[in-house]
Amino acid sequence: MIMFPFRVGKAFLEYPNHPITIPRKYYLKLINEIYAGQGKKEAPVRIIPPKGRNLSGKIHYGVSSYGPYYQIKIIGAYPGWYLDDLQIGDVILVGLAKAGDKVNVRLVTPVEMQRMSDKL
Repeated sequence: MIMFPFRVGKAFLEYPNHPITIPRKYYLKLINEIYAGQGKKEAPVRIIPPKGRNLSGKIHYGVSSYGPYYQIKIIGAYPGWYLDDLQIGDVILVGLAKAGDKVNVRLVTPVEMQRMSDKL
């Protein structure tokens, strides 16, 4: 399982695919755990947002002027309300886990984290 915090920015809120760039320090773990050692390609994922149904998505591999990168992207046109009432600067927790041949991406909001911690 890979977990990392993600600071919500303008691109995440306004772009239709709501990109989440995976931090470089997780690339080796991503390649080993999610890609089974075969990185540098796209991988389908199921995105579990704070609200509503599961969404189709992918881990996109690309190369920019900064070098190679991996991004989680939603596929299709889904309204932003699936992402709860997030604002620029909010920090969410992103979890990636492989379950058999499927990859799940869970997005946990600060409100959801608070509810989970209250149950401990």
